[in-house]
Amino acid sequence: MDEAILVLEQVTLLGEAGAPVLREATAQLSPGAKLCLAGPAGAGRSCLLRPTAGRILLAGVPFESLAFQHPLIRRGGLGWVPTSGGLLVNQTLRANAALPLRFTRKHSKASAEEEADRWLAALGLSDRAHLRPHALDPTDRWMGALARAAALGPDLWLVDRPPGALDPTEAQRAARVLQEASGAVLTAFEGPDPGGSRWILAAGRLSVEESHAT
Repeated sequence: MDEAILVLEQVTLLGEAGAPVLREATAQLSPGAKLCLAGPAGAGRSCLLRPTAGRILLAGVPFESLAFQHPLIRRGGLGWVPTSGGLLVNQTLRANAALPLRFTRKHSKASAEEEADRWLAALGLSDRAHLRPHALDPTDRWMGALARAAALGPDLWLVDRPPGALDPTEAQRAARVLQEASGAVLTAFEGPDPGGSRWILAAGRLSVEESHAT
């Protein structure tokens, strides 16, 4: 059996107000699996993507918050899509989507931007590729971060919720990218659904629901 790409071992996480949202949880995500982290509003779903305590392994190696020297991160194996987008303010959307390929996979500028353009087109952002983040709306910044992850082709995607409701076309495009991803995908919201199983976070507990139809 392949080694799990993400492992939580007796993890306890705190929410923004300092209250525990998860107590002594143990779970794992297999390579290539698609998983949705579900739960009621305010349950603390996004906190799982920002671990503050406990033993968490990425590809078998312990992970600490902001540990950029982690081998999975250094080789470009982690695609992070935060609610804010996390784009560099002094770079165009195209450059932002291309940067991880250039600096972790050592692609040429032209090759990286060609791949970035492919995913920006898939997410309906081609006409905004020349813009910098301040000229984009929050949803476009989130979709741009999704294009950045798709261009990188990571082993593990961690996808936080979008800043607001996606319209049907945006949701369909995002869902297609997540469903077709070759790496494992963990989303902190229920739509667009990547397919696969769900982790349900409620009342400080994490339960696992097996694969469901998409």
